Formats: sequence, structure tokens, C-alpha cells
Amino acid sequence: MKGLAPVRNFIAGYFPIGKKIVFCDDDIKGFLEFDESKARHEKELVNLDSTIRRGFEECKSNHCRLWGVYPTPNGFFMKDTVSTDLKFCVGSFFGLINPGNKDLNIPVSEKEDYYRTLRMYQLDGCVVRLNFVAGKTAYYKEPGGMQSDPERKKKQEDAVEFLVKEFPDWVKRNPNRKSGFPEIRIKDSKKKDKEL
Repeated sequence: MKGLAPVRNFIAGYFPIGKKIVFCDDDIKGFLEFDESKARHEKELVNLDSTIRRGFEECKSNHCRLWGVYPTPNGFFMKDTVSTDLKFCVGSFFGLINPGNKDLNIPVSEKEDYYRTLRMYQLDGCVVRLNFVAGKTAYYKEPGGMQSDPERKKKQEDAVEFLVKEFPDWVKRNPNRKSGFPEIRIKDSKKKDKEL
């Protein structure tokens, strides 16, 4: 099976609807958690199990099915909060109460995490993000996998165009990001940011 979207779709089709699933990419090197008492406001995550349990508990409390972690492993940006509005849930590590392929069939391998975040927000009116935990990984920098695809930039551009058309009220291009790849930002301007 080639491509990230077919793999994610296979998993959603394999497990029963309502099953709690945790996804973790193979390039995650560990996790950081926010700690204001430290010089960099971060430390190694103490308990991954309690983080996973917290993600699913927050989903239950907020009547939604997707939770994620902060996308950047940097304590200066992380916060000791939980968001329940439209915030990006990075694809390298997240939890999902399986909606099944009928509700969540990912059509793009590039930006598939943005698509999942947007689609689950569209379905549930909420996604949970634990802003106090982040996975340690080097996006776009690890050898092999999707990074080795010579067509990756073109596929990214196609995915960005698709997302802008599919979710025009929530997706805008982000020319300020310095990744070297086409990027977007997401926001529901009709709803106020919610952090707990």
C-alpha cells in the first residue's frame, strides 16, 4: 500500500466504528511536555499513557472524536491548555475515535493531517488539542518515506489547492512559512478561540 492516505483509510476501515485508535509515526523520537519551571519551559514527557487517556477523556467531554498534540516541540510556544476550537492536529501523533471510512475517507496523502483536522471539525464542531505535549520529529528533514518522493512539492501544491477549495471558510494559504513547501493556515473566524 503506497501513500499515507491509503494506509490511514485502511486502518479506519479495519477497526470498528467507535474504536479508540492512537496513531504514531515511526519518525517520532520522543515527546516533550510544557513545564514553566524549566529554562526552556519544557521537559521530557513523564507519562505517555496518561496523555493518551487525557486526549480521549477530553474528546468524550467535548463530544468530538479527534485529539492531537501541539505541532512544534518548543516549550516557548506550548501552553498548559487544551484547545477545543479549530486547531491543527499534527499527523505524526494523534488519537481518533474511529468514525469509519464513510465519514472520514482521506483523499490526499500530502496535508492529510490538515484534511483530517478539518473534516473532523466539520463533522463534530470541535477537535481537541493538548497544547502541553509535542512529539519530537524533524518535519520534511528525515531521509526516506515521503521525503524521498521527487514529486512531493507538486503533490503538496495540489493538496493545498484541494483544501482551499474544499474548506474555503477555514483554509488560507500561508506564504510566511519557511519550510520550502506550500503551506496553509486554518481558522474558523466565526467561532472564538477556546482554550481550557
